[in-house]
Amino acid sequence: MKLTPREIIISVAGLILGLVVGVLLEAETDLFGTAGGDTRSTDFTYYLIELDQTEEWLAATYPESTDTFQASINALEQLPGLWGGPMPVDSLKTDAEVILPPVYAALQGVNEADVAEHKVDPDTEMTACLGIDDNPYDGAVMYLYITVPEDDVDSLEIPEKWEDFEIRRPKTNTMYWKLVECYPTAEEDAE
Repeated sequence: MKLTPREIIISVAGLILGLVVGVLLEAETDLFGTAGGDTRSTDFTYYLIELDQTEEWLAATYPESTDTFQASINALEQLPGLWGGPMPVDSLKTDAEVILPPVYAALQGVNEADVAEHKVDPDTEMTACLGIDDNPYDGAVMYLYITVPEDDVDSLEIPEKWEDFEIRRPKTNTMYWKLVECYPTAEEDAE
């Protein structure tokens, strides 16, 4: 069967139109990893903050611990480069434990002297996590990833400039994203 020039043009135009529509739908719904489910959430607000911004904010909030935060964040910033090989799990967990509980406490307005005794609030679903965006085009980068129930946003001490870091949808089902460590964990929720 031989195609006429008109049939070829219609087929190519249909193919191009289909690709454009597919790309637009993909950009809107972020289907990777969701099996077509709706990933949009109206119940939570999400923040994706680079580690240098996290370090700056923690140092301003808890100035006596600046050196400790700086050492842990410097170590965490090196980990995405190791992502393809064996991860130093003990080091990662230790550095995450230095960063995540103070982030959680600072968002709740806890004074620096009281951070060590601060307990997880069982009435909030807020989490502070570390995650790696392993995008092959930009390179692997570690971020602080905060999930806050929308009802709690106004009662927390979220820095104003973090509005620039607010994202529309959760990162959990996006391609190249790996959640590394979170606080609180299920064990801390149960306490």
